[in-house]
Amino acid sequence: MKTVLVSRSPGMVHIQLNRPDKRNAVNDEMFDELGAAAEAARDDTGLSAIVISGAGRSFCAGLDFAVHRAFAAEGAAGQRPYADPADPNSSGQRVPGRGQRIVRALRDAPAIVIAAVHGHAIGAGLQIALGADIRIVTPDVQLACAEIDFGMTVDMGASQLLPRLIGSGCATDLLVTGRRISGVDATSWGLASRLSDDPLAEALDLAHAITERSQHAVLQTKRLVRLAETATVVEGMGEELAVMAGNVGSPAQVAAAQRYFAARKR
Repeated sequence: MKTVLVSRSPGMVHIQLNRPDKRNAVNDEMFDELGAAAEAARDDTGLSAIVISGAGRSFCAGLDFAVHRAFAAEGAAGQRPYADPADPNSSGQRVPGRGQRIVRALRDAPAIVIAAVHGHAIGAGLQIALGADIRIVTPDVQLACAEIDFGMTVDMGASQLLPRLIGSGCATDLLVTGRRISGVDATSWGLASRLSDDPLAEALDLAHAITERSQHAVLQTKRLVRLAETATVVEGMGEELAVMAGNVGSPAQVAAAQRYFAARKR
């Protein structure tokens, strides 16, 4: 059985984690399949929206316990589970970066990425959701960075992405305690974008609405928002004007405006 399901419709793709009996806990196979699916979506120039969700009771409960046990067994045997990415001569059972491959592909995708999160988003699950631009969560979803419970640090980007979303204090709190917060708390903190009793339905509706917009405007908007993470305000506002100058009056912009005014006449 495939651990990741991918379905496409015009302008959008839906990536679904598919280990419902394990609450979509990530194993080696899912790391590979999800990384490939995320990179394929990133490279698809026809997309305006990408939805990522989990089948069954949870979005993703984190790293599969079998993988955690393998780490412990390898360490007890004097083996290193991972090679040192900064040392080409380092030996390890696995190449590091599988998780970051997923998150970086989602963040690098030109299209808008929407995570529909329910049940649990723990550890790897929360970090996968951090790769999205918009996170829609149930009020009672449980979110946490539980790596600390296993004596581990996060390695899928949470140490860098959480502080940008919720500030260093709240980020440190989550990372060093492993405590779980609800969707209500996550939304008030700015970790989630919206509350919904049916996140997947809302995410798909939003994705379809995005596909009806000018793709050029949608993709350039995401690029400008991402630019705010690295550029100064002056640099970013300058780029905003450059985008506007190249867009206003273009065929795509004119067509979008004509559709808008035509709809108002109905």
